[in-house]
Amino acid sequence: MQEENKEVQLPDEKSDEGSPFQSQKEISLVLSLVLDFIQHQKQKEMDNRINTFIEKRIIDLKNNQASIQLSSETLVLLHVIPYQEKELYLDISSSREHTHLFPLLSNRGYDNRFNADGFLSYHSKSSYVQLFRNGIIEAADIAFFNPDNKEIYGTQLESCLIKKLPKYFSFLKELRADSNTFLVAVSLLNVKDCSLSSGYYDVIDREEIRLPKVVTRQEDNIAKMLKPAFDVLWNAVGMPGSINYINGDWQPRKY
Repeated sequence: MQEENKEVQLPDEKSDEGSPFQSQKEISLVLSLVLDFIQHQKQKEMDNRINTFIEKRIIDLKNNQASIQLSSETLVLLHVIPYQEKELYLDISSSREHTHLFPLLSNRGYDNRFNADGFLSYHSKSSYVQLFRNGIIEAADIAFFNPDNKEIYGTQLESCLIKKLPKYFSFLKELRADSNTFLVAVSLLNVKDCSLSSGYYDVIDREEIRLPKVVTRQEDNIAKMLKPAFDVLWNAVGMPGSINYINGDWQPRKY
């Protein structure tokens, strides 16, 4: 007798339905990606706003529209910017009462007044520091340059920034700027053919040097945070980095 052909019954293929745990993981992943994208967009908008402000101010200085008329076009320009998503609007009415808003190379013998941009401290036609109502501090100074031999006092510039920046941070905190994080931007304008003093270095081959922006907190070691920016200044005259650091610590050379 022939065996009856029996249909082989295969087990049903069950769809691998995700467990509730797996679904939650997928949802969490999607939400994380969305939040990362939103944060990235906010960061991009904030950086664009900051860069636009700095570029406009540099153009204003080149067009003789600085807060005061400086006696030289060769200068150091510093911006200290609260690093936060929302742009500030500070009440500057008490600015005159504070004691930390000095021009870069002046601790005395300076004048101050309110102006259309906010509050201004200045020393003759050599330096000023401007507080804008959006919480940005701008400081400009021509005294880091020797016009006779076209030298830049590089070590003095480093020392001044290391000492002055914490005071500017404190000043903004006294005005109730909520940010504890600040962006620091340093530009050297009209410095072509200048060199750094205290050594036989190459001359700078361009009109402007924009040092890398530094994002730092008030409690950080500001000298260490500024090292990448200072290195670029010395790179501009042919050196591998700032001559004033030993094992990462700022120790200015003695001459």
